[in-house]
Amino acid sequence: MITMKKYYLLLILTCFTLLISSCSDSGPTRVPVKGRIVMGDDKPIFPGAIAFEPVAGSSFRASSLLYKEGDFDLRTYPHGQGVVPGKYKVVLSLGMGSPPELAKYSNTETTTLEVVVPDTGIESLELKLDEIMKTSQSPARFSRRRR
Repeated sequence: MITMKKYYLLLILTCFTLLISSCSDSGPTRVPVKGRIVMGDDKPIFPGAIAFEPVAGSSFRASSLLYKEGDFDLRTYPHGQGVVPGKYKVVLSLGMGSPPELAKYSNTETTTLEVVVPDTGIESLELKLDEIMKTSQSPARFSRRRR
């Protein structure tokens, strides 16, 4: 026979277990993708936003605002920090005053910027927009910053 004390203890343990399991990090596996967008002589692009739109495999979009130095740190909504590994089109929202040549990068249909996010993530992706505009006929080239 279960006493009232044991019953309440069992109830508390069950509630605690449910609480812990509901706080676990759910959703797809994500890896960190951080970087910086610059123009010309390493002049940061700000304000703005960057988004990674899935090309194949993943159905999870990732995005970030551009911070004051042009830095970004992508998040997959609603799952949290990081990006699901895979191939993505890069879409930029740079706001008014950005060069008209960059307008094609603001749409998934017209952007030629692509990046493959490996299982290890990308800690320092650097997009140099002036170089991208010069080679706009060829696929975009990204470099990893040295720290």
